[in-house]
Amino acid sequence: MPIELPTLKPNRPSNANRDRRTRTASGRNGRRDKGFPTVALIPLGCAKAQVDAEEMIGALEVNGYRVVSDPTRADAVVVNTCGFIQPAKEESIETILDAAMLKKTHGVRAVVATGCLVERYEDELRSDLPEADLLIPWSEERQLITRLDRLFGIERGVPAEWGPRTLISPRHWAYVKISDGCDHTCAFCSIPEIRGRHVSVPPDEILDEVRWLVGLGVQEFNLVAQDTTLYGVDLFGKPSLPWLLRKLAEVPDVRWIRLLYSHPAHIDDELINVMAEHESIVPYLDMPIQHINDVLLKRMRRVVNRKRIEELILRLRERIPQVTLRTSVIVGMPYETERRFQELLDFLVEARFDRLGCFTYSKEEGTLAATMAGQAPEHVREERRAITMEVQRTISRQKNEARIGNEYDVLVERRTSTGGDGRSVCEAPEVDGEIYIRASAPLEPGTWARVKITGADDYDLTGNVV
Repeated sequence: MPIELPTLKPNRPSNANRDRRTRTASGRNGRRDKGFPTVALIPLGCAKAQVDAEEMIGALEVNGYRVVSDPTRADAVVVNTCGFIQPAKEESIETILDAAMLKKTHGVRAVVATGCLVERYEDELRSDLPEADLLIPWSEERQLITRLDRLFGIERGVPAEWGPRTLISPRHWAYVKISDGCDHTCAFCSIPEIRGRHVSVPPDEILDEVRWLVGLGVQEFNLVAQDTTLYGVDLFGKPSLPWLLRKLAEVPDVRWIRLLYSHPAHIDDELINVMAEHESIVPYLDMPIQHINDVLLKRMRRVVNRKRIEELILRLRERIPQVTLRTSVIVGMPYETERRFQELLDFLVEARFDRLGCFTYSKEEGTLAATMAGQAPEHVREERRAITMEVQRTISRQKNEARIGNEYDVLVERRTSTGGDGRSVCEAPEVDGEIYIRASAPLEPGTWARVKITGADDYDLTGNVV
């Protein structure tokens, strides 16, 4: 099966930094000077990849490289790529080509591609992407310093270190990656091929990292993995996320712990009870269901069925009445007939998730779904996604309007002339809406405000400081 990489167009005009996912790491913005080369890192992809990028930035800094925020002022541009689905591949290729143009226009000396796209397609990229001076697969990212040293002719005399990560996120919140890889065999997913089997981070390392982050001023900890609910199965012989959450809840000055990427197959009463019992574990759960029709769930190899999902939602809302439920679904999979798609829509109206992300099915080589009959045309997939999001837009508006008059502790994200923007326990960073706060004076990022909700739109809220 041919690799579906986008056509390379080296002379394409630059469109880097076109959205918030294509952003450079924070760093010094000065001109090049004598000493170690300057490096700009552009992180793409998911929250797990962001943690990888933060670790690379930390390693660059501890080994003498000077990280800058502006790629046009860098000696080297590192693009941490994503290779999960076709749009992510295209974005990664475009960003690498944009960086390569800076060699001609701004004197950039080297372009480095790393991350998941390189892990998945290293051989193809080596022949088809000569614009990249270095290709470093995700599994070899710890060779970044050694490879850059060799490229720039640096001899340091001592082995390169892998220092603490440097946050890309604001200093008041952070992602904490508790495991990597995945043992699931979902028919549509290429993650096991890219990231390998599930490997949990030892609990002592997680706790040490959280304590260190607290010392930096981090107050919100968003736990991420390919499947957070499988945490510890390789270490303790059984999923041990509830145990880890209890340990994290005991760390002083941890204000919020938020759980993301939780597979419904492994959410049980113990996990629900831990969430209900600890104030610092926010009543928010990101639980991708992907579909609701039993035929599709079986074809997807999702392990759970509709009955299990419905029972789980009921238990969560009974045990944690204030819980915010986020999910994601995939439309346009093979075997998704019009009737089965309508079943999904009807279920979403019935279940009324607080948050929902909808993705069009991407035919990925090496996956079981790519070999299935009945591949839907792209326009059908896109149409179904638009319909799904329109259904959710109405639900989201109604949910937001029901919050008018409620008061929340809000973590301020940005300072504005009229107050600030922030999030409550109901909003995860980067993927959910925000609360626009009106106050008598500008609010500083990382501070807290008690806010009464006064207005609502489809995804965001407005409120006044109480």
